[in-house]
Amino acid sequence: MLHHMNLHHLRWPALVGLWALSVAAACTPRFAQAQPRTLTEADLAPIPVGKDVDGLRALVALGRFKEAAVKVTGKSPEAHFVRGWLYLTADKPKDAVDQLGVVAEKLPLLADLARDLSGEALLSLNRYAEAARAVAGVLGKGPLALRALRVRARALRETGETAAARAAYTALADSKVADEVPGGLLGLARLEEEAGHAEAALKLLRRIDQTAPTHWTAGPARAQAEALIKRNPSLAGLYNDRSLGEQLDRTEILSDRGQNASVIKAMTPLKAVPMTDDQRCRQRYYLGKAQRNTRRNAEAQATLDEAVTACAAAGSELAPWARHLAGKAHERLSKEDSAGDHYRAQMANHADHRLADDAGYMLVRHLLDDKDDYEGARKVAEELAAKMPEGDMVSEAIFQVFLRAFQAGKLSEAAKVLALNDGLKPEPGFRDAETGRETYWKGRLALARKRKGEAIALWNQTLAEAPLGWYSVMAYSRLVETAGAEVARKTIADLLASQKGIPGWEASAGRWSPEVPASVDRNGWEQARLLARLGLPALAWELLRGAGGDSPAAWWVSAWLLDRAGAFHLSHDILRRKLWGFRWLATQGATRLQWQVAFPRPFEALVDAAAKASGVDRHFLWAVMREESGFNPRVESWAKAVGLLQLLVGTGEQMRDKKADKLPITRERLQEPEVNIPLGARYLAHVQKYAKTQLALVPAGYNAGAGALNKWLTARGALDTDLFVELIPYEEARGYTKRVVSSWATYRALYGGEAFKNPVPYVSNKTRP
Repeated sequence: MLHHMNLHHLRWPALVGLWALSVAAACTPRFAQAQPRTLTEADLAPIPVGKDVDGLRALVALGRFKEAAVKVTGKSPEAHFVRGWLYLTADKPKDAVDQLGVVAEKLPLLADLARDLSGEALLSLNRYAEAARAVAGVLGKGPLALRALRVRARALRETGETAAARAAYTALADSKVADEVPGGLLGLARLEEEAGHAEAALKLLRRIDQTAPTHWTAGPARAQAEALIKRNPSLAGLYNDRSLGEQLDRTEILSDRGQNASVIKAMTPLKAVPMTDDQRCRQRYYLGKAQRNTRRNAEAQATLDEAVTACAAAGSELAPWARHLAGKAHERLSKEDSAGDHYRAQMANHADHRLADDAGYMLVRHLLDDKDDYEGARKVAEELAAKMPEGDMVSEAIFQVFLRAFQAGKLSEAAKVLALNDGLKPEPGFRDAETGRETYWKGRLALARKRKGEAIALWNQTLAEAPLGWYSVMAYSRLVETAGAEVARKTIADLLASQKGIPGWEASAGRWSPEVPASVDRNGWEQARLLARLGLPALAWELLRGAGGDSPAAWWVSAWLLDRAGAFHLSHDILRRKLWGFRWLATQGATRLQWQVAFPRPFEALVDAAAKASGVDRHFLWAVMREESGFNPRVESWAKAVGLLQLLVGTGEQMRDKKADKLPITRERLQEPEVNIPLGARYLAHVQKYAKTQLALVPAGYNAGAGALNKWLTARGALDTDLFVELIPYEEARGYTKRVVSSWATYRALYGGEAFKNPVPYVSNKTRP
């Protein structure tokens, strides 16, 4: 086994991260980049390396690499490469070497990847001289060459070629590549220890622990340091003694990486140490943040209050962040008044900071919910609109004040409040949950004022502003009731067939053409295309990210490639995060493909069967899956929810049909789509039955619990659906409900066909039918 490398870490995902940034070696074919290349479906078609292409891809997606390797029955160079990667990832290095040995000569496009994989496998087999020879042909100066250099350095050290190994490790340490520097330092430390230079070795190990405490090398480095100190205790101070500044710098790295327990362990003993204001600010801030993240709320509140004082005295850039977290900590302990004081101080002392409008929003909520002070909340909303028009939370604050006026029947006042949005300058983008909100509620105001024609016009405008978003669904449902179902259906169908896009995103501008842009590294892109066609889309994605071309065209062809490779969790996310402008393209015709990539239908047979068994609309199941897991069957949330429909083990066990399924539900079983999808569908049906409500409100119960939804319905079930959702007290459940219904509407519009009377779901005003 490797002594100074975490082999699993190197293979996945760090190794592919290196491939992602690689430049092609001299022996790898090059592709002209002067002209873009037009793609066809055939260019993205799977290359079979076995009889069961779909089964192989499913096993790779689930991380069952040993089983996947068995399904690779082909004898082509491509099949050898896939088998080699699968064997190496499944900790079968000897089999990997046998497979990869034929790739370099017969598959030039993947030659360097095969050489590096072979070198790594040979290292783990202690065949060091062969490993050095395997990577010798990887040339160039990019990270792929650095990866080969790392393999070569280890091999040279093991074969006793110390001087050459030292030169290689020094090159890694001096590379300035964050993931390579610690490995170079660790290698040099091993050489120093072997040469009997314990002090020099400890200095290098100390540097790793200080600058990269969460890197994979940190654990082996600490173990090596402890062993050296155990043999020579007089050297302990050389490694352990750190200045206060060094301790704080290290803690900042730990905090940024979410290592809360390590931060608490490192920072708690320092509370009694004399410090400057700036040092106290940092120490208290990192400690309080970690305490809050681990739900030690009382300790966090006290620590963060001290951080606020120290950071203000130091004039630190952490001051607004300390204030923000302090307010949250007070709120968590139901100390609403002192939380409000923090929010007011944030607005006064850090008005230009991006957290100032967040404080304003939270202050508005405090005034409305805790103090019942409508006038005070309105004044804060007016101040935010006047002084922070670009803040992303200003419209949220305004809307909360509007809702209070609307609920009270103060329609003229509500209209004035909503008009505060007119002077805002929000960043462009499509926010599934909130796009179209202002226009929709202007329509509700108009209808409440008996202005039916104005309301209809505003809801038609909502459909265009927020195509297939939550407020579009609500507007469509209102149009059904006010203008008639046929008028509403034709209106939205015509709109979805004729959307032209927004400035900068029009299909006519060539942004959505199926071309590989000339700006990308063509060689890297072709490697990625081949890997995707071979059923290794995760590797392909890393290569795509390193191929350059950070443009809508480059992102689009990457998304299309990954979609065709079945990597829906990656492909749909590109449209969602990078190319949100697709929302204003037509769902029919040439631009329908963009919508389909953004809203795919994976596991179709399983979804259809689960929908039939549970009675839940199949499109609704995809909508929940998209919002819960992003189609990643292996994902697990911080709350221990697992798989495509994000189920807790206990919930899955509760939903299990114990007559048909004799095996208990485990975390591992919930990662299997054939287990997760039926259980999730059954739970959705359970939530709807328990709460006695329409399907559009089920997401709130799926997110917050059926009991919570039933409690809200009991308290506010007389409200119209739109207002009921706006008043869901849990922000996460509120936004989640809107996103799921938006996705549900989109799936219905894209795939519902003529069998559906309505192109999107009609949402009744009655929360309980």
